[in-house]
Parts: sequence; C-alpha cells; structure tokens
Amino acid sequence: MLALSALLVAGGVVLMGDGPRTMPASDQLVGDSAVANRLTARPGLASEPTETVIATSRRGPLDPQAATDLGRDLAAAYVGAQGVADVGAPFPGQDGRSVVLPVVLRADSDAATALPEPDEVVDPMLAATRAFAAAHPEVEVGQIGAGSITSEINATLGADFQRAELISLPVTLLVLLFAFGAVIAAGVPLLLGIGSVAVALGVTAAASRGLVAVDPNTQSLVLLIGLAVGVDYALFTMRRVREEQAAGASARDAIAIAGATAGRAVVISGLTVVVAMSGMLVAGGLYTSLALGAILVVLAAVLAAATTLPALLAVLGRGVNALRLPFTKRRQAKEGSLDSAWGRLAGRVVRRPLAWTLACGAVLIALAAPALGMRTSLGGIETLPQDLKVVAAFTQLEAAVPTDGTAVQIVVEAPASATARVDAALQAAATTARGLEHVSGVADQVRRSTDQAVSVLDVGLALDASDERMPALVDTVRDRLVPQIQSDLAGVDGASVHVGGQAEATDLGAWMDGRLPWVVAFVLVLTLVVMTVSFGSLWLAGDQRGAQRAVGGRGIRGPHLGLRWELGRGAARLHLDRRHRIMAADAHVRRALRPVDGLPRVCPQPSA
Repeated sequence: MLALSALLVAGGVVLMGDGPRTMPASDQLVGDSAVANRLTARPGLASEPTETVIATSRRGPLDPQAATDLGRDLAAAYVGAQGVADVGAPFPGQDGRSVVLPVVLRADSDAATALPEPDEVVDPMLAATRAFAAAHPEVEVGQIGAGSITSEINATLGADFQRAELISLPVTLLVLLFAFGAVIAAGVPLLLGIGSVAVALGVTAAASRGLVAVDPNTQSLVLLIGLAVGVDYALFTMRRVREEQAAGASARDAIAIAGATAGRAVVISGLTVVVAMSGMLVAGGLYTSLALGAILVVLAAVLAAATTLPALLAVLGRGVNALRLPFTKRRQAKEGSLDSAWGRLAGRVVRRPLAWTLACGAVLIALAAPALGMRTSLGGIETLPQDLKVVAAFTQLEAAVPTDGTAVQIVVEAPASATARVDAALQAAATTARGLEHVSGVADQVRRSTDQAVSVLDVGLALDASDERMPALVDTVRDRLVPQIQSDLAGVDGASVHVGGQAEATDLGAWMDGRLPWVVAFVLVLTLVVMTVSFGSLWLAGDQRGAQRAVGGRGIRGPHLGLRWELGRGAARLHLDRRHRIMAADAHVRRALRPVDGLPRVCPQPSA
C-alpha cells in the first residue's frame, strides 16, 4: 500500500507537467457584457500588448512647451529598448500635469503565436522607466500595462509564497508537535497532506487538458483546502490510534478500532465536504473548475487517510511516538483518560444540553449575523496591495486619461454601411453620458473594428471597481444610453447595442448572487441526505440517551457480561461489525460513549 501511495504521488507530480490549462478570462463572463467582450475582440479593436507610461509634474500644471519637451524626452527613453516594437506619440493628460506615452511591446498574449508573453519582455522597458525617473526627479513616472502588472504581481506572489513556505509549514509542524508531543507523529499528517495536494494537482492538471480548462485560482484553492483537510483527517485518525494504544490496545488493534470509527467519521466528513463543494457545479461557469479541484483534493485526502495512513501506522507501530518532546510527559500520562479539560467540558455540556445549545446557538447566530449584510463584488486594481508601483501608475492614469481607468464600453454592432448613423448615435449618447453622476469623462473618438461592423465608445467612471455604487451606475448607463442609441438606430438592420468594460464584473457579480440561493439549497438538501444515510436516522444516528448516561461515569456498570452487552449494543448503533464489538468488550476496561466520533472510549477500571 505504501509503495502504491508513493507511486500515486509520483504520478501526480508527473501529471502536473507545465501546469493546468487555464480558462481565459473571456470564458468566465456572463450576460450582455460577455457579448460585448466577444465583439471587442474583433481585429482592429483587440488591444495590442501596450504599456502606458505616465509622467506627472510634481510642481503643478505643465505649459504646452514643457509638456512637449517632456514628451520628447520620454519617447526617446524607449527608442531601441529591447522588447519594444513601437513607441507611440506622447500626448498631454486631461489633468494638465501629465504626459502620457503608449509603447507597444514585441509580444502577444495569444499562446498560439510564437511571440513571448508581455511579462517576458517587459523588464528592459521597466529598467528604462526607472532610469528616466532617476534622471527627472521633478516628475513622478509610472508604467502600467499587461506586462508590468503581471511581472510585478508575479514577483510579489513569489515573495509571498516564499514567506508562506518559511512560515506556514513550520507553524503547521509546531501545531502538530504541540498536539502529538512527538516528532514522528507530527510529521505523518503533514506528509499525507502534502501528498494529497500533489496527487490532486496532477489529476486536476490532466483533467484541465482533456475535460475543462480551470480557473487560474484553482491551484491555490487545491493547495489551501488539500493541506487543511489532509492534515485534519490524518490528525483525527492518529489521535484516535494513540488514545487506544494508551488505553491498552495493541498497535494493530488500535489501528483497526480507529479505522472502524474515526476512519468512518473521516469518510463521512469528506463526503460532506465534497457535497458542499459540488454546490459550485450547480452554479456552473467559472465555479465548475474550482469545484473540480476542490473535490479531487478532498477525495485524495480521504483516500490517503483511509488507506495510506493505516499502512504507515502499521509499519511504524509504537515507533510513531518516537522522539517525544520532554514537556509532554504529563499529557502523555493522561492520554485515553476523561480527566482532561475537554473531557470535563463534554461532561458539563451533556449534563445541561439545552442550556449549552441555547448559549452556543446565540453565539453562532451573533457571529453569523453580519453575513446578512455581506456585499459581494469583483474588485479591480484597487484590491491589489497599495504599495505596488502599478497601483500608483493606475492612479496617475485615471487622472490623466479617465477613460483608460475604470470605464464601461458602449459597443454597437451594425452593418458597415451604417457607420455615419452609428457615429451620430454614439456622439449623442456621449453628451448624455457626460451629464451622468460619477462619469469622469467620455472618449473623444469612437473606436472601430477593421471590418467597420463594431464601434466602441469608452465612458470613464469616477468609482473604484468594488465600490458599492458601481452596479447602480452600470444600470443607469444601460437604462439611459442603450435605449437612446437603439432609438437613434431604429431601422438599421441587425443593429445591436451592448455594454462591456466594467459591466463585466457587475454582471458576473449579479450572476453569482443569483446562483447563491440555489447553491445553498442544493448543498443543504444533499448534506441532509448524506447525513441521514450515514447515521441511519434524521435524529443523528438514533437514540443518544446511552451516550448521555455514559458520560461522567454513569450508565456502564455491572459485571463483565453486562459490559460486553452494553458495548455490543452501542457498537451496533454505530454500525460496527461483530469483531469490533468483541474487541471493545474484551478490553477489560470500562468505556464511556463519546459522541464526537462515535467510538466507545475506555477508562481503566480499578481492580476490586
């Protein structure tokens, strides 16, 4: 089994290859804005990999001659720079303090071409920007574009992951050391968690190439969930094994008992998590790939806890407790005993279940109440760390060219012969747009596709992408501008009007909110079904009176025969087979039923 598990992990690493096939951002869009996005991908409208450089005077407004001189020097800084395909013409910003320069990179975002990605060739240009800024301290210089954003974010994420590797794994190991008090025992759950993640990442990558492309965040989701549930499931089972060993069971018997009880609880828990994650399949869209990765990693963790872990514990035997920490001897002496803080707390809870239920329920409701006012949105660049250079550059760009910042796009599809009517309709709409609240500016010119069939008007918005007023503003644009343009184009065959740009995030957010009730209902109903099948009753696996009597030392009294009968009846309720009933009864100890994971717990019975 261990050899097979190692082979599976190695196979997962091999399957990762170059990583999963990620889903293009355009495939995640929904509604009218998705149509607008497809139209703006036409030749002539699809944006080239362009970097925008903004130089803003620190001393105040620039006069025309100063702006011209600054633009000339700025353009010269990038002539001949490696990776630069074309240096555009500089132009003054609307704020009167800035000069803006577009620079086209020798790259392509389409992986089907032989050209590199923008972030792979942007470094020489970024170096030229830093050199220009050092030579002109009187201006603030920023650069923003697909290449610079990706480059800086990747560098930031790389540093964050390095910190995570240096912090999270050691912290997890320290927590496990505190829980087990032994080095070997602490390392086993961490090893299983990492192995589960490796297998799941490999299978997810393979599925993305043959079934469905995955969201770029899927790998992070797999890592977070996989490490959490993998460590948790292994921790749960191993604690049970160690408690049984402390109560006198042999290593193999302890593994068998833990597998029949804690192992069963792990499987049920894993199925419940899978059910919860499958709710994302009901939502569909981008959630499908997220659900795929999450379900695969939970299944891998459950499989590892049910097969690999028992095999590993059987090989280690009592050696799993090797390399014990010196300060854990007192806690080791109490393992398997109810005389602990948690045991005493459980005793108090079951003695007054109604009071504890009401009190804990009130606390949970208070903690959950803020969720009723939770606001969801898909944030823009303002959600990035504010110390990033591209964030500062974006702020400069919004001031200099409002329509290049947060903006919506009015997209019109019409026959090429109707371009004059389309231009007139869009110019009239631009006049109306300038009078709308929170509109920062409207583009002076209409952009048009090569075939003249698609026209785009950019409308800048003076709100952050995650601002709670953004959905209402997008709705206002649709309610005021779209009907006006449609009226002006009445009689033009095949004419259609759509709203894109920032509307993409608004439509996707509304779509997610609309799916939420269905997802919640699906998860609740299916979880109830799983729990009912698992426990055999809607009342949590039947009568709990035996458990309540047992806790605190009451309920299991009498001679050895009575002990066997009580434990056999409790085991039957927990669906244990006859072998485990006899094993529990012949331990020659008295046990108290413990509702947490269902296994009859043992406490040594003093000899008469």
